[in-house]
Amino acid sequence: MPLRPISDVRREELALAALEVFLTSGADRMTLERVAKTAGTSKGTVLHYYLSKEALLDRVLRDVLRVLGREAQASIVAQTTAREKVNAQIALCFRPELFTPEYARAWLSVIAKCAAGNGVDRYRRLIARRLRSNLQAYLRPLVGATEARPVAESLAALIDGLWLRRAVDPVGLTPDRAKALALTHLEESLAFL
Repeated sequence: MPLRPISDVRREELALAALEVFLTSGADRMTLERVAKTAGTSKGTVLHYYLSKEALLDRVLRDVLRVLGREAQASIVAQTTAREKVNAQIALCFRPELFTPEYARAWLSVIAKCAAGNGVDRYRRLIARRLRSNLQAYLRPLVGATEARPVAESLAALIDGLWLRRAVDPVGLTPDRAKALALTHLEESLAFL
């Protein structure tokens, strides 16, 4: 295996430290000083590899999306029926290692930054668009092209709401309960059509 340049290794270490700070403090309170302290280095070192807090946050969000994308593809591609694919997409949204209070609060902080007009809004839009698009594609064989979009939008809205609820009430909503609520909504939507 070829040796990696130390600059690549250092960028990875700083990105992992930034992810830790992001999950514990949120996007607004993720400062270069906190990242430096977590990584055991100086703010100047962080700035050497990432020119700004926004560049570092961009890296963290890209890394999270890349991992989620790989996991989604692996879990959904293994399913054979449209219903199994919808269920797998819903289950992915509420996986216990993902649907944690820390991730939910971090996601809420990203939404707050989006409302303030910061550049991370493209990630929120990308995640929302990808979720709706996947749900719509998997629902189409079940409900037809006309109904797939509104059912996908209502499911996506419910999923967003459950994530927000997890952020503000970390004890009251477990991953299993959230998944059950989304699957119940799906059942009711399919029965209504």
